[in-house]
Amino acid sequence: MCIYYELPNEHQKTIREIFGYPPPSNLSWVKILRLFRAMQASQPGKILVSENQGRICVAVERKSKEIGTFHRRRNQSCASPSTINAIQDFLVKSGIEPVE
Repeated sequence: MCIYYELPNEHQKTIREIFGYPPPSNLSWVKILRLFRAMQASQPGKILVSENQGRICVAVERKSKEIGTFHRRRNQSCASPSTINAIQDFLVKSGIEPVE
């Protein structure tokens, strides 16, 4: 089953925002981290999330292993559009996309 359906509606909405065009400029890091933590909770052992000194590392092991590292600047509450694009690319490589 698709991980998208295993997530609560709040996190499905965050995934849809990440895949929106143009990328949102007001998507908070709190929502992004909650999404990654919810993904980790729905797939224990297959998704790992760590945060250290402004770096967020997410590892997804499905068909292949994908690792994404995203830099969270200390004074930024929202992710930049370029970071949102990087997160989107990471999710696509990991096989996690919104289902329409």
